[in-house]
Amino acid sequence: MFLSGNKKITVKLRDNTVDLKETKDLFARLMVLARSNRDINQKEAIGNYEFTLKPRALFASNGTDLTDYLAAKILEYKRRSSKLIITSASGNTRSNKYLLFEENNHEEADTLLIHQAVLASHRNPADAQLMFFSPDTDILVLVTANYDLLLKNTSISMASGVVQIEPLWRALGKERAKALPAFYAFTGADNTGRFSRIRKATWLQIYLKADEDIINALKMLLDEAEVAEGMLSTLASFVCAAYSPKGINIKTIPELRWYIFCKHRAESDKLPPTLGALKQHILRVHVQTRIWAQAAIALQDPQPDPLHNGYFRDSDGMKPTTTEVLSAPKQCQNDDDSHAVMDESVDDDSDADA
Repeated sequence: MFLSGNKKITVKLRDNTVDLKETKDLFARLMVLARSNRDINQKEAIGNYEFTLKPRALFASNGTDLTDYLAAKILEYKRRSSKLIITSASGNTRSNKYLLFEENNHEEADTLLIHQAVLASHRNPADAQLMFFSPDTDILVLVTANYDLLLKNTSISMASGVVQIEPLWRALGKERAKALPAFYAFTGADNTGRFSRIRKATWLQIYLKADEDIINALKMLLDEAEVAEGMLSTLASFVCAAYSPKGINIKTIPELRWYIFCKHRAESDKLPPTLGALKQHILRVHVQTRIWAQAAIALQDPQPDPLHNGYFRDSDGMKPTTTEVLSAPKQCQNDDDSHAVMDESVDDDSDADA
C-alpha cells in the first residue's frame, strides 16, 4: 500500500550529472546535503526531519494489496455458491449475495460481526456458548475489547486453534482490554501502517508495562471526537519506549533520534518517526479507532473526516499524509542535492549509485 517503485532520479551535483536511488543510509543522505550547506545543525536536523518524503519508520509494507486481491478472487470464485460468503478488506465489505441485516450503518464486516454477537448474547441464556470463526487478528482484538458485553463462554476459532476470551480479558484487566483496539491500530493494523522493525511481541511487552497515562491516551483515541495535543507527547513517549536501546530512558523523539543516530549511524528506518510524521499517524489511527469503538452499537456516529485526519486526496484517490513538517531543513529546500536524497522510493533493497 505504501511502497512506490524503485525509481532513479537524475540530478546535477556540482559539474557532474549522476543517477541516484534512495538509500536507507540516513548518514549518507545527510552528508550529501552537508556538502552544499555548512550551516546545517546536524543534531537538530536528525532529530526533527525525516530526509525522505515517506517516513521509513511508519511506511513499511503491510500486505494490504494481497488482502484486497484475495478478497476479490474469493467472491469471484464463489459467485454462484449456495453458501453466503462475506469478505472485508481495506474497509470494504462485500458478499456474493444480497445480505439483509436489521438497520445499521456499519461499513466494516469486523464491527458488524461484533454488533450481531452482542445482540445474540442478549437473546440467549447466560450459560450459552458463543464462538467466532475467523483467522483475523482484528476480530480477536474487538472480541476481547467487547467481552463484557458478550456471553461469558465466548471463544474464537483461529488458524492456531480455539482461543478462550475470558483468560485474555482477565490477564489484560478491564482498562487495557478496552484500550486494546487503539493499541492494535497504533502499533500496526491493515489500514493504519506499522512501525518499521518493531515487532508486535515487543509492542505487547511495552503495553503490558505501560503506565496509566499511556492507557488513558489510547482510550481517548477511541472515545474522543478529536485528537488533543496532549495525546501526542504521551504517545511519543510510548514510541520512545519501543525504540530506546536497552538501559536507555529517553522520552522525547528528537533526542532519541539523535542518540541512536550518533551511537549507531542508524539507517532511517531504524529511527523512530519524527513528531511531524507521528502526529499524522495518530490522526489516521483515530479514524480507525473511532469506528472500532462503536462496534457494539447499530448506528455509529459520523466518523472523523479522513481529509482532516492524516489523509489527502489527489488524482489517484485518497493517500496518507506522511508528515506535517518539511522533509529537510529550510536551508536545503532549493538545492538539487536535497531532491536527490528525498526521492520517494522506499524500496528496502535500493542503494545509492554515483
